[in-house]
Amino acid sequence: MNHLDVQQLDKQIKDVVESLRKLAADQEWEELLSIIRRPGWTTPPEFRFASGLADVLAMQVKGLEETKHVLIEGSRMVGRTPAAAG
Repeated sequence: MNHLDVQQLDKQIKDVVESLRKLAADQEWEELLSIIRRPGWTTPPEFRFASGLADVLAMQVKGLEETKHVLIEGSRMVGRTPAAAG
């Protein structure tokens, strides 16, 4: 039988949560908001580039949210009695 290292999985999950907390709380986000409000901050092409990167970050966050949902829902389902076939 394979050894199931639940403590390692527990640590992995806690590490992900802590990384996300740090990312969200990072003061550089406030600095970025201050930078982009400066008059003459950028040209239209550079603005499009920055906006595109912000779009990608938003998509990645949404993907993380969906992945978390699948992990939690799937974990909840493990060990449940399968529904009776009709």
